[in-house]
Formats: sequence, C-alpha cells, structure tokens
Amino acid sequence: MSRSRLRTDNGTVLTDTGVPLRGGVAEVFRYGKRSGRTRYATDSAYYKRLRRLRLNAVRVVCSDPWQRTNGYFHWDFAAGDHRKAFLAELDTVVELATTNDLYVLIDYHDVGRLDLEHAYQFWDMVAPRYASAPQVFYELANEPVTFWPEKYTDDDLSKQELLFRRVRRTFSSAPRRPPSRQGCR
Repeated sequence: MSRSRLRTDNGTVLTDTGVPLRGGVAEVFRYGKRSGRTRYATDSAYYKRLRRLRLNAVRVVCSDPWQRTNGYFHWDFAAGDHRKAFLAELDTVVELATTNDLYVLIDYHDVGRLDLEHAYQFWDMVAPRYASAPQVFYELANEPVTFWPEKYTDDDLSKQELLFRRVRRTFSSAPRRPPSRQGCR
C-alpha cells in the first residue's frame, strides 16, 4: 500500500486516511553508526515491530547538527564521502519505513540554535531527494531556541522563515511522480 500526503484537520496532523499520527523514533548520525548505537535504525525488524505496535510514523532524528555544534564526531555534509554515507543511511531508513507503510518525519536536529548555513546545506541535499515522496515530511529545525516561546527573537523567527521559504521552493519545484516502492531518490 502506498501512502498519500498527510493532511490536517483542526490543527491535527492526520494520515491520508484521517488517522492521527502515532510514531516511533529512528536516529541517524555518524557517531551512532560508528558505535553501533543506531544499528536498529537499519534493521527491517524494527519497522515491522513499529507496525505491529500499531504505529504509523517514524521520526528520523538526524543528530549530526547537534553533534557538530557540541564538538562531537559527526558527518561533515560539505565532504563528499560524508554526504554520500549520510544519504545512504537516510535512504535505508526511509526505504525500511515506507516499505512498512510508515510516514517518515525527517528532523534536522540541533538544540538551542539554528545555524542557518548548515541547515541550508542539510536541506539542500535532503529536501529535493524526498520531495516527491508523499509519505516523507520535514521538521526543519528542532528547538532552534532553547525551550520557551518567549526566548524567540525577531532574528530567530526570520531565520525560520528563510529556511521554510528555501525548502518550500525546493519542494514546490520538485518533479511529481507516482510514489515508488522505495519512495526516494
């Protein structure tokens, strides 16, 4: 079964059949891959288990932005071999999730900041890759300000708007094609 795009009703995100999203988590980041911590994310049994638990979505937490911000081991998206390895890992996760009829929320994950240039680099490679996959959607910036709405400045909101517009342009200009089994590339 292939999925259609999500919809909203009264501020609630729903599946194509009108069911609220219920999701699990998969992490994708270089240290997690190297240490084996994220091995589960590329194991088909994990996604089958999510479906057996009656979940219909998975949030893919791409933690390299946080790793980078905090000086930890991370994929450098500017380096071709790093970019290729990251995208291969992400493609595998998207493939496993969509094969198991799950929606996929790709999350650019940093905490307490939004490095706009780095976010552009991330979304410029990710957004067009999945733009025509109706079961994939995006969390453009996880917690770009530390925790409370009153901490947002006009500059923070401006960065969010710039990022949204950039990704939206990519999405809007993507070629439309019927969803494939793989759902990406």
